[in-house]
Amino acid sequence: MSELRADVPPSEDAGHRSGWLWGGYARLGLVTLVPSLVIDQAHKWWMLKVYDITARAPVEITSFFDLVFVKNKGISYGMLAQDGHGGQWALAGFARSIR
Repeated sequence: MSELRADVPPSEDAGHRSGWLWGGYARLGLVTLVPSLVIDQAHKWWMLKVYDITARAPVEITSFFDLVFVKNKGISYGMLAQDGHGGQWALAGFARSIR
């Protein structure tokens, strides 16, 4: 972790302190994140457009594992549902309060 230098004003030292974000594992994180994101989005597209899971649901994979299409309109496991104006306003208010 870098220390603030006494000989440099804080405004000029701000770039020096930002090393915590792009540390030694940043490259590994990006190399993992980008392919994961691409694979995830490609799989979602394939399941919806090519396989058409909405028409075939539920799809039995094993005796204990089925694939079922569910559209989540909330932000956290269905909390603050976005299908009505109440959840949208609550989320906007919360976002505004933390700025």
